[in-house]
Amino acid sequence: MRINRNKNLFWYGFFANVKKFFGSLLTMIGFPLTLISFVMNSNGFIFLGLFLIILGLYLLLTGSSQRFDYQLQSGGLIHRGDW
Repeated sequence: MRINRNKNLFWYGFFANVKKFFGSLLTMIGFPLTLISFVMNSNGFIFLGLFLIILGLYLLLTGSSQRFDYQLQSGGLIHRGDW
């Protein structure tokens, strides 16, 4: 029974890291896209860039909170602190 809980915790932490990765990737794509579209006065790309920034920040924040919850449930915070 304990082994299944550890597997579930592993995937919980893994998907938290995936969320953080894609969140930072979308944010890094959204910023230059928004800046370039401001220079070119392209409204469609401005909204696309802002949408990517907002979606990226949302994924980054939810992934970070999920990662913190994973570390709390696995006991990693108690033994070594949050890295």
